[in-house]
Amino acid sequence: ALGTTYPANQTEWADDRVRWFQAAVGVAPTNVAALTNLGDALVDKGDFDAAVGCYRKAIQLDPEFSLAHNNLG
Repeated sequence: ALGTTYPANQTEWADDRVRWFQAAVGVAPTNVAALTNLGDALVDKGDFDAAVGCYRKAIQLDPEFSLAHNNLG
């Protein structure tokens, strides 16, 4: 939840958001919300390949998680 306290879609906070969501995924690697949030933060940082990997992993874990599909698109 700490990663969501930073403004989204802003590059100045992207590094902080990435670190928080990486920690969340590290603790709960099957949490599709954490993976999708990490992907979003990576997009803000400009790391599109890593973001795609996060979205694909979330979709693999839960094919019905529509947010990951949307963000991948």
